[in-house]
Amino acid sequence: FEEASGLEKARPDVRIKLSRTADYIQLLENVQIHGYHLMMGLGRALDPAEVAEDWYERVYAPVVQGLRREGIALPDLTEGDLFLELYRRRRDRFAEQGCPSLSETIPELTPEPARPWWAPWRRRP
Repeated sequence: FEEASGLEKARPDVRIKLSRTADYIQLLENVQIHGYHLMMGLGRALDPAEVAEDWYERVYAPVVQGLRREGIALPDLTEGDLFLELYRRRRDRFAEQGCPSLSETIPELTPEPARPWWAPWRRRP
């Protein structure tokens, strides 16, 4: 992924880990889509490393920082996995709700407080 996306050249210190090898293709597509929109906005072609640098700084890193700030960590999932999960949720609801930023979707991964084991048997007034 790092080589194909240009991230290896732009950020040699960065390694994004994913649990499933197949997810690297989706992550690469995410960088490529970002690059397409970036180049359209600038009106010129960019080197893959330039695209990867911009994607990392403006898309990936802010989401990971938000996950850390909110203390969101799920067992057996890497930060890269969580990033892709947010991306998928955003993509899946695009037709109905538009396109919120990935950072706006972070609260969706916040686990709900656990209900007490006896809650289903509690009498309601």
